[in-house]
Amino acid sequence: RSFKEGSQEAEEEGLARADLAAQSMSPKRGPGRPRAVLATPNRAETQLRRRQAGSLRDLLVAPRTASRYRHALECFFRYLRQFNFRLPATDRDIDSCLSEYIEYCWQSGEGRSLACDTLSGAQWAAPALRGLLRGSWALCRAWQRFELPARAPPLPVIALFAMAEHLCEAGQPTMATLLLVGAHCLLRTGEIIGLRAGSIQISSDGQDAVLDLGDTKGGRRRGAKESVQVQLPWLVSLLRAASCGKAPAELVGPSSPNFRKIFDNTIHALGLGDLGFRPYSLRRGGATELWRRTNNLGQVTLRGRWGHSSTTRIYVNDGLARLAEFRLQEPQFAKTRRAAAAFSRRLRIPLELFQT
Repeated sequence: RSFKEGSQEAEEEGLARADLAAQSMSPKRGPGRPRAVLATPNRAETQLRRRQAGSLRDLLVAPRTASRYRHALECFFRYLRQFNFRLPATDRDIDSCLSEYIEYCWQSGEGRSLACDTLSGAQWAAPALRGLLRGSWALCRAWQRFELPARAPPLPVIALFAMAEHLCEAGQPTMATLLLVGAHCLLRTGEIIGLRAGSIQISSDGQDAVLDLGDTKGGRRRGAKESVQVQLPWLVSLLRAASCGKAPAELVGPSSPNFRKIFDNTIHALGLGDLGFRPYSLRRGGATELWRRTNNLGQVTLRGRWGHSSTTRIYVNDGLARLAEFRLQEPQFAKTRRAAAAFSRRLRIPLELFQT
């Protein structure tokens, strides 16, 4: 129950209707959202697929998102109980109560994500609240302007190639290939990890390939599957080798925990552990490099599959600023540069991630 931790009095007086809504929207499936399927004219098959997917309420948000919302709402009700506050009886007065809670989160050092999840969770559990929490959302926007999010820094191309060389020397060429593909195709971390052998379509001449990303974050919003093209022949060859001998449904690389562990270990092995690089740095580094080479915001937006160019502009501007601040001590730089040059010699390729 979404409001399980809330006070009994608050549940009875204020959001009993939201409690029922939250229960009806609780996912009754496994840990993942059902994959998007094409509509079919066969009514019986359509009914079966929809029964397997659950109700439309189940599909409003992903199960992980619903779990985050429940946790945030539980924290909100613990706050009410701790200070013996009563939840307002009307929807319009809830905005003031939530605004006070956000101020409490701000003063107590909580993260902004908890405040935003609380508001989103309240609207998810009680849709009638949409449009009525203007004051609360205004506080969250002020919070965002004052405290910029701790975004993953963009991974420079020289560091990417150095990581690839280190992984090849360690006998993990498939992991090296995934890092290069992730940066070249501006993939999200989950898309890199979830890449399967059957989703790689290599052209007959082996000069390019298309990655079928399937039901992605952006694709769900737009109601369409997404794909991206690999435009470097040498990277296509690496992809062919990485997927060779694997069943179509088999993951190309390691599982999510192992992927992140290998990434972190490689970063530290190169002496770059104090620079804050994370797997999402691949996407940010690739977007920044593509902008530097093309100076075409529309091309970066299309390849990164962002919904709006304004979002891309934030990524690019922040990425360029972070790269300008990127400084390595001489030993770090020498080690990284040697490893990157070794990978370039290994494949007889220039240290470039995009063809222009």
